[in-house]
Amino acid sequence: MFVYLSCRTWAMWQVTGFPFVHSAAFIAFTRDVIWAQYVDQYFSIQKFKEAYAFKIALMPGKDHWIKKDGEKIYPPLMKRPPGRPKKI
Repeated sequence: MFVYLSCRTWAMWQVTGFPFVHSAAFIAFTRDVIWAQYVDQYFSIQKFKEAYAFKIALMPGKDHWIKKDGEKIYPPLMKRPPGRPKKI
């Protein structure tokens, strides 16, 4: 979902509970029906709040990492190819 500050598209989502106000307006204009029946509950404010209701535990700092004995892992060796780099 994109929010355009000049159009204040977030305000409609806060009022109706559904994003995509342009699509909703088009459906209501062309079909003369209640546009909310075309929007899945997945896009509702209630589902949005449920998705972000849990707390995310912080990762421990580097000083709390478990030290493992064994073979040390290194990144792969990168060889530079011959010639000039190609333009992308």
